[in-house]
Amino acid sequence: MAKDILLNENNELLIVNGDFVVGEADEQNIRLNLVSHKGDWRQHPEAGFGIDRFIKSSEADTNRFKAELQQALRQDGYRLKSLDIDEGFEDFNLEFEKL
Repeated sequence: MAKDILLNENNELLIVNGDFVVGEADEQNIRLNLVSHKGDWRQHPEAGFGIDRFIKSSEADTNRFKAELQQALRQDGYRLKSLDIDEGFEDFNLEFEKL
C-alpha cells in the first residue's frame, strides 16, 4: 500500500491538529487518476483517465472504457483485477492491485 499525504472529500489537504494526515493512499491515487486528464500533471503528462469524457459521451463504449482504464491504472502502477459497470460509467466498482 502506498502512503502519502491524504486529501479530504473536496480534494483539499486533510489536516488534523495542525498536521498533515498521512495514510494509505492507493484509493486516493486512483480517484485522482480517474478525474484527471492527460496533461493535468506537469510531472507526468501522460497520466490521467478523464472519466468525464465517458460520462458526457452519448455513446457508451464499455470496451474502450475498460481498455483506457486498464492503461491509465497500469501507468500509475496498478493492475485492474475486476470492473463492474453494469450501473453505468457514473456508478462503477473496480478492484485493483499494486504492481
